Amino acid sequence: MKILLSALMVVVALASVAQAAFMSSSEEIEWTQDHVESYFGPHNAYRVTIESDNGVVSVIDVPEGVLLSIVASEYGARESGDSSQIPRLFRGDMTIRARRNDEVREGESSMASDLMAKAPLEVKLHGVVVSVEMVQ
Repeated sequence: MKILLSALMVVVALASVAQAAFMSSSEEIEWTQDHVESYFGPHNAYRVTIESDNGVVSVIDVPEGVLLSIVASEYGARESGDSSQIPRLFRGDMTIRARRNDEVREGESSMASDLMAKAPLEVKLHGVVVSVEMVQ
């Protein structure tokens, strides 16, 4: 019984630390409440991290050769010395789409929104924070 209670206290402590880290990182971000559509080209790989109030929900690795788009209700910026490593941050309700670049056919519209409307992968998220980082 003592071991179970100790393990439970450790889990609660870790959850509190994770939530505190999430909240403190959110406080350092300047958020802009504006509808935003962001498009990431196929020449880089990206890591997409999805967080809720309680911590990381999922991490999605997007390889080179895949187009990525995020349509969100808010976006944010965090200061960093290395501009190539500045995460692109989004908050609220959003849609993430992914489409292989080699699926784009000749004669298709070159408008990013039109290209991504045909994406086979579409994920709708509610009340989350998403960061997109380039993977070297």
